[in-house]
Amino acid sequence: LRYLILWRRLQRNAFIAKKKLGTVLVSSVLMYFSGPSYGWGMSRSIHPLSILLGSITKKPAVVNNEIVIREFICLTIGFHHDLVDGAPFTRFVIKFLKLLESAYGLEI
Repeated sequence: LRYLILWRRLQRNAFIAKKKLGTVLVSSVLMYFSGPSYGWGMSRSIHPLSILLGSITKKPAVVNNEIVIREFICLTIGFHHDLVDGAPFTRFVIKFLKLLESAYGLEI
């Protein structure tokens, strides 16, 4: 019943879907697995952009020419190929990752 009333209407009209659901899906389901989740998250969403957060794991990293143990979060970013071209999406992901790595917007 929910499929007939809600999802069919949303799938047929992109304007209603955007108004009701927005344009970005963020999910943290993968972070509840025990241990690192190196696999890819897969979204069957109608959103143009999906960001799926995985578990936090410790890995070696090079910081100031020294190898140190740092925490990393597994992240899957996906997009709807019918709505977004690959080149602008790639530029977005590069800028997004630079902002994440620099802790942009966080007071440290």
